[in-house]
Amino acid sequence: MNSQEIKQAYNNEFACLQELDTLLGQERQALKSRDTVLIGQLLEQKQALIIELESLDCQRRHLKQQAGEMTSCGNDIREFINTRDAELKKLLEQFRHQNRVNHGIVEMGRIFTRQILSILRGHAHNPGLYDPQGSHNNTDSSKSLAKV
Repeated sequence: MNSQEIKQAYNNEFACLQELDTLLGQERQALKSRDTVLIGQLLEQKQALIIELESLDCQRRHLKQQAGEMTSCGNDIREFINTRDAELKKLLEQFRHQNRVNHGIVEMGRIFTRQILSILRGHAHNPGLYDPQGSHNNTDSSKSLAKV
């Protein structure tokens, strides 16, 4: 194991993470526009990238372990590893946040769809709503729109 191998391992992993960053942005746009075909395609690409990242992570960890066991490994490679690990941790936290945002978009879409279906089924009454005077709005319209 030489320092070039470990540097290349980090570079490969960061290149894959850059692809994931681009993909998460595309996923967010597809979710906003509700493009189900594109969402499905992006999901497949995302899964392939995650599998690749797992492989690259294993490779990097193995090389780090070898570097840690070698007494001839200099301080410069150890500094490089520590710096890149900190950058990697920061990037992964950013991706976790982006993924949470995308999940939030999915969740809001699900809530909106559920509310629309409820209205279409004639169950638009929400017992948690109050009128401007503070009274409970009890105008339950149990008529189904399908019967109208």
